[in-house]
Amino acid sequence: MILLRDEPLDQAELEPFRSLKSERTLLDFHARHAAIDSFDEVRSSVHACVETYAPALRSDELRERMAAGYATVRESAVQLATKAMQDGGMPAPENLAAIASVLMAVCDGLMLQWIADPDGPPKAAETLDALAAIGSLTSMR
Repeated sequence: MILLRDEPLDQAELEPFRSLKSERTLLDFHARHAAIDSFDEVRSSVHACVETYAPALRSDELRERMAAGYATVRESAVQLATKAMQDGGMPAPENLAAIASVLMAVCDGLMLQWIADPDGPPKAAETLDALAAIGSLTSMR
């Protein structure tokens, strides 16, 4: 079984992942199209995204493409948030890239939980409430 090996993937095993266009990896698709409340609507893409992680452990090429995909999504999120904040007359925080990374990690984690238990993870509104509560707790220090 491929998941139990600790050796590099051969070229034939990488073939299914070559269709991920250049730096536009499945992660980019996931970030643009798969919102927390719509994992079921993009089930095949969610599964394909998750299936990419294990092979990336054994493939520098795939890992680099995933990293590029994360970087692209992160930069897009920073640009969108910066523009939205400017339009609203708010200054963008200096750590906006870190904030984007944390939100991406939350989304990835909820996606993994959803695969195991589709009714278990919180919906988008609950997730935002939880993040706000965490923000309130951290501002108390």
